[in-house]
Amino acid sequence: MKIIDTEENKYEKNIEIICTALNNSKVIAIATDTIYGLSAVALDKKAVDKVYKIKNRSQEKKFILLVSDLEMAKKYAKINNKQEKYLESIWPGPITVVLEAKNTVVNDLALKEGSIAIRNPGSVFLIDIIKKINNPIISTSVNTSGNNSLNSVLDIKELFQNKNNKPDLIIKSKPGAYKSSRVVNIIDINNPIILRK
Repeated sequence: MKIIDTEENKYEKNIEIICTALNNSKVIAIATDTIYGLSAVALDKKAVDKVYKIKNRSQEKKFILLVSDLEMAKKYAKINNKQEKYLESIWPGPITVVLEAKNTVVNDLALKEGSIAIRNPGSVFLIDIIKKINNPIISTSVNTSGNNSLNSVLDIKELFQNKNNKPDLIIKSKPGAYKSSRVVNIIDINNPIILRK
């Protein structure tokens, strides 16, 4: 595991290092606008499988998709005019929405009954990474299944240093709200369902 300190390197250099890693099927631990997350390129099956192994998590449980903007979200989810207006009012920010997945979405991303969880994060750093690789990334809390989320580089390093499956890079920076994102199901935009406050 290599640690990248965002305060020591120049912004563009950090972006380049992280994007190169992601484009080479690496898994990173990175602060989001909510908590530290494990991330990989969403369409890279090898990298996504590695995240499942790191977390010791069933592949029945899918991951949140982080996108750079509403247009990227539209590639993976069916979004009508009313849903679009709602998303424009809450994004970018720490709110994850559940939408109907497009038929073209690979099975690794779709949730049960053809839905998909998407967030346009409030972190400019994350958005710049997603824009540069031109692909969404998955995000899931940094922990092993059933255990509490970790929000410090030292804790993450300590948990994984002696494990076979671990992140390739840990990006040292300050996370956002230190709590998981709010999750709202807006498949029926007239009757949104709050799944996590």
